[in-house]
Order: sequence, then C-alpha cells, then structure tokens
Amino acid sequence: MGFGLLFVGYLLAFGFTSGANYLLSLVALVGCTFIFAATKKLSQYEKSFNYCKATAIILGVSYIFNTGVQLCNQYDLISSDNIIIKFARVFIIISVFVYNLFMYRAIFRIAHSVDDKKLCKDALINFVLMVAYYFSMSLTFLSSYISLAASILAVVWLILSVWLTLSAYMRICLPGDEDMPDKKISNK
Repeated sequence: MGFGLLFVGYLLAFGFTSGANYLLSLVALVGCTFIFAATKKLSQYEKSFNYCKATAIILGVSYIFNTGVQLCNQYDLISSDNIIIKFARVFIIISVFVYNLFMYRAIFRIAHSVDDKKLCKDALINFVLMVAYYFSMSLTFLSSYISLAASILAVVWLILSVWLTLSAYMRICLPGDEDMPDKKISNK
C-alpha cells in the first residue's frame, strides 16, 4: 500500500501541478499528504524513506507558503515584483529537488534490497535527469533553445519519475501481499 499511496501522492504533487497558481498549490498540498503517509509506511521497511517523510513536510510547507503568497498577490496585498514571490518560487524549486533526491535514493535502496536491478537503474536515470533538468534551467537565460530543451527535459523527467513510482508499486510488495511473492521486502 505504501508505493500505491506514493504514486498517487507524486501524481498530485508533481504530475498535475507546478505551484503555478494557488489552486494547483492546494492540489499539490493534498499530494504531499499522500506522500507523507506513504513514506511513513515505507520507512518501516527502508530507513531512507525517513528523509522523504521529513522533506514531504517541507514540501507541503512550501506549497502552503506559495498559496498564501499567490493569494496576497492576486488581491494586490503584495506586488508582483516583491522578493517574497521570488522566494516562494525558489523555496518550491529547492523543496522539489531535495524531496526527489531522497525519494530516488530510497527507491534505489529498497530495490537493491530485493535485487531489482531494473528499478535501481531507473532510480539512477531519474536522478541524472533531475540534475540535468535543474542545470539546464539555470542556463535558460542564455537562449530560447536551452529554454525549450529544459522544458522538454522537464516533461521527460516528470513522466519517468511518475513511471518510477508506478514501477515500484508494481514490482515491490510488502510482506503479506499475495500478488508478488518473489519481490517481498522485509523489516530491517
């Protein structure tokens, strides 16, 4: 059940939202609660998920802050060029990066513990794509081609990250699940 909740939470927190407006930030906040519940359950089997649990809280706080800032901006309580708006966006960007970093690590470790080499490789590929995306985003000011490449990379990274969480759900099961008896994880 942990990876199923993680998949749904990841889809809500990242798949349909980017924190672009306050309504999407609220949907992402719901996703963060699913992610927190999932990582709380998964941390019983792999301690690396404790880091995901903590960063899910930080990610939720960043979405709450972003929602408040956007509402203040919408009702002209703060101006569009205010430093708080920029800080809210950077806070989300850093929170997303750190959460994904820990999630890829935890999925890699749990996949390694059940000897699932494909899932380990997929977690590493997602990590590399994430770093490439953030690097390319830092260079978008140079040209529109880099900006386009970064946008394409963002879509590919998102699809592969969602696929990673779904693959973990399909390929790794907790003790007591009957559908995949050969890929069980044990308490550590």
